[in-house]
Amino acid sequence: MKEPILLMGPSGIGKTTVSKYAMKAVKNAHFIVLDNIVHKQARDSGLIDKKEDLNALIKYFENDRDRFVNYGLNVLEEHMKASDNQPIIVDVGTGFLDAKHSLEWVSSCKSLSIMATPAVAYDRFRKARKLDISFEQYMTTQFSPKRIALYNSADVVIKSDKLSQEALSKQFLFSALAMMPDSEQALVLKNYIARFE
Repeated sequence: MKEPILLMGPSGIGKTTVSKYAMKAVKNAHFIVLDNIVHKQARDSGLIDKKEDLNALIKYFENDRDRFVNYGLNVLEEHMKASDNQPIIVDVGTGFLDAKHSLEWVSSCKSLSIMATPAVAYDRFRKARKLDISFEQYMTTQFSPKRIALYNSADVVIKSDKLSQEALSKQFLFSALAMMPDSEQALVLKNYIARFE
């Protein structure tokens, strides 16, 4: 089965924004938001109520992050089978980075992360999520030593502090393109260039 390219970064950093840009820019790549497909599968299978979020799924697994991540990886594997051999890019929610074997999983795949200084990341998070959490709370979760190690273990780390959304999106797209096998690169690049003809 095809190996995905993983997209990581602190919550609110811009992963969804760059993925939406890439989905519009190229039609022959498959973009998966891991949080979304796991949430849907957990609801559809009755593990959590229709109105509950992924925190309820973590509670269902008795706060065992390894079981939670294993469940997520099984859902991802099933979902990837339907990708029609297209390149696959997976937006990895930060909750999937807390298992003991998360680094092993990330290291086994091609990956890229979007990073910014904590102050910039926190500001983006507040604007994107409109949640009232303190800077200290944000730092405790999103910039924990374990997560920072995972972000920095990526094959490509994009420093986004001074990048516009468009510049960040383009850098992400071409970084992901560089990770694809030559045959996939040619198809994606041809599709991208066709937009300007």
